[in-house]
Amino acid sequence: TAGSERLAALLVNRLTAAGIPMHAPGGLRAPLRGLVGANMPAVLIELGFLTNEDDARRLRDGAHQSALADAIAQAVGDLRLGAPSPASPGGAR
Repeated sequence: TAGSERLAALLVNRLTAAGIPMHAPGGLRAPLRGLVGANMPAVLIELGFLTNEDDARRLRDGAHQSALADAIAQAVGDLRLGAPSPASPGGAR
C-alpha cells in the first residue's frame, strides 16, 4: 500500500541518517504472507544476518541496537505525524 511504501522510505531515511549500513537501500516490494491483510502500513525489516560476521558483531552491540530502535521509532513517529515521504537513495518505489 502507499502507507507501507511511505513507511519504508521513512525507515530508509532514518536508518541511513543514523549511519546504519543498508544492503538494499531502495526498499524491495514482495508479497509477504505475514503482512497480507494488515490494516495499517506494514514493513518487514531485516536488521542483519547472523551468518555475516560483521552483522552479527553489530547486532550484539548495545549502542547499535539502540540506534536501530531509535531510527525505527523515529520513522514510525514521522509517519504518525504525517511527515512527507523522503526521496530514498535508490529512488522512491
